Amino acid sequence: MVTARGRNLDAPADVVLVRRRTLPDTSGGKLRRSRCADLYERGELGPFHRHAAPSV
Repeated sequence: MVTARGRNLDAPADVVLVRRRTLPDTSGGKLRRSRCADLYERGELGPFHRHAAPSV
């Protein structure tokens, strides 16, 4: 699978659970995916729980 950012992934590297209503959305209620990705990469999502895949 290839993500929007051009990375080849077979499975997610991390699974991050966040509190409700903390992800940025548009005025129409859709998820702002690129903004979420930016927040994640900067470590600013404020995870409720994080599970990292074992390093290979």
